[in-house]
Amino acid sequence: MRKTAIVLLLLVLTGKMLFSQSAKEIAKSSMPSTVSIVMQDKYKQPISLGSGFIVGNGKIVTNVHVIKGASYGYVIMIGNETKYKIQGYLAIDNK
Repeated sequence: MRKTAIVLLLLVLTGKMLFSQSAKEIAKSSMPSTVSIVMQDKYKQPISLGSGFIVGNGKIVTNVHVIKGASYGYVIMIGNETKYKIQGYLAIDNK
């Protein structure tokens, strides 16, 4: 029984080491889909700055507090200064 437990523990630890990623590796793979979000009031003055990530063709996920109370906004992709106008939203989950 003890040998079985040791073998299982070694398998779990070996598997974890083989498939784990460092924080640097995770950041490197996720940065291309990360964006900065600037939200504006009705006079197009900035009221909040946040981040989000691309989940699909033209779709970005962010926190509600980033967009709350805004009338306009734009997205800037990391490493690119082009401003992409926010067209609207698909859904909001306040929870």
